Amino acid sequence: MLKQVLVFGGGSGLSNLISGLRLFPFNLKAVVCVSDNGGSTGLIRNKMEIPAFGDLRKVFSAFNEQLSPILEKRYSHPLFKNHPLGNLIMLSLYEKNNNSFEKTISEYAKLVQVRDQVYVPTFSSVNLKALYKNNCIYGEEEIHNTLGEIIGLENYPQSDVNEQVLKLIQNSDIIIFSPGSLYTSTLASVAYPQIIKALGTTKASIVYITNLFTELYETNRFSLNKHIEAFLKMKIQLDYVIVNDEKIPISYLKSKMLESVACDKIEIPGIKYIYGNYLNLDTNNIKHDFQKIGEEILKILAEN
Repeated sequence: MLKQVLVFGGGSGLSNLISGLRLFPFNLKAVVCVSDNGGSTGLIRNKMEIPAFGDLRKVFSAFNEQLSPILEKRYSHPLFKNHPLGNLIMLSLYEKNNNSFEKTISEYAKLVQVRDQVYVPTFSSVNLKALYKNNCIYGEEEIHNTLGEIIGLENYPQSDVNEQVLKLIQNSDIIIFSPGSLYTSTLASVAYPQIIKALGTTKASIVYITNLFTELYETNRFSLNKHIEAFLKMKIQLDYVIVNDEKIPISYLKSKMLESVACDKIEIPGIKYIYGNYLNLDTNNIKHDFQKIGEEILKILAEN
């Protein structure tokens, strides 16, 4: 029987990970953040009280790479306001199904031939709220562009979580947190009290694939352990972290105005750090090598 692998996250970090892991010999499922309020999704949500479609669309496309170029096609004509075709299809299905997000996802999954692999934490329309030392910021896009240390994170208004996700957490062999914007994608996908509680009782190994780069506002000058501490503050105990320790060329960092995530000299007790060269240098944009990461996932599955 295939091992059950469940991945949480959002944005391009999650969709890129799914593209890399989907052909490995395990049963791969994804839980996608639905609090995005930027880009095409933000334009739609400003007009209508609906959940976020964008990250969800990307993950469906990652599972079906043949349809991906069609679903991800953006129309430059002003009438379409640069919306991807997948978003417009989801919006049509949402209206057809009397604003039922659950039915919309089910029909879209059938349409793109990706069944029982993509889930959302809630079927409600939610937004992200971040607590800082002196104030609160509302909205994923606004949080992503705010400088300051986040000390609390939640989705609002409080809503029922998807019961299927709670079952998946309990029945998985391994749970993975994808790379991506730490607070506004990765942790946003689990910022619900019921999901945090379920993660605390699962027998699955919990793995975080750490980021290659910090982000200007959200994780400015965060070291590796600072990223990990964000999980611990939310009462998420990690069992493994997969860490790239190959140096990223300085010329690349300067040309992209990026800063790589620095490894700390001391490891946090209770967590196994897996170091290696996980860089994919074959493209103009340096990314994780998800073939190598998939092989590490197989090793962790074999250990447990």
